[in-house]
Amino acid sequence: MKDTKITRRDFAILAAGGALLSVFPGCALEAGISKTDTQALLRVARLLYPHDDLRDEVYKEALLPLRERAVATDNLAEVLHFGLEELDRVVGGEWSTAPEDVQVDALKRIENGIFFDTVQDDVRTELYLHPETWKLLGYEGSSVEYGGYINRGFDDIDWLTED
Repeated sequence: MKDTKITRRDFAILAAGGALLSVFPGCALEAGISKTDTQALLRVARLLYPHDDLRDEVYKEALLPLRERAVATDNLAEVLHFGLEELDRVVGGEWSTAPEDVQVDALKRIENGIFFDTVQDDVRTELYLHPETWKLLGYEGSSVEYGGYINRGFDDIDWLTED
C-alpha cells in the first residue's frame, strides 16, 4: 500500500476548499459526481452487497466517502462516471433502468476493471463498519471496552444446533 503523507498546509487547503464548496449548494456535487451517477452507484452498491433489510440511507452513507474523494480527485470522478457509462454500453441502453438480472450480468462483465474494484472496496469497507449493518448481522461490536469476548458471552451462539 502506498504511504501518502499529508502536510498541515495540504490539510488546511483541502479543509478550506471543502468549507468553501459547502457554502455554495450543489457545487461539490458538480465538481464530483452527478445526482444521476450517485443514484446509479447506490444501485451498484445494493447489487454488490444485497441486504433487503438495510435502508437506502445506510448504502448512501457507505457511498459518502467515495463521493467526497470524487469531489477532491478529478480522476476518481472520471473513473466513476466512465464506469457507469460502460455499464450503459454493456446493456445497450440505460443500465439503471434495466432488469436486475441484466444489471448483475453487466456488473459481472466489468468486474475486472478499476471502476468495479473501487466501488466494491469502498462500499464493502464502509457498509460493514456501519452499526445498522452490525445489528442486521447480529454483530454486537467491539468488546474490548467490556473486558473482551470471554466476559461478554463468546459462546452465546444461538443459531448453531448443539450436536
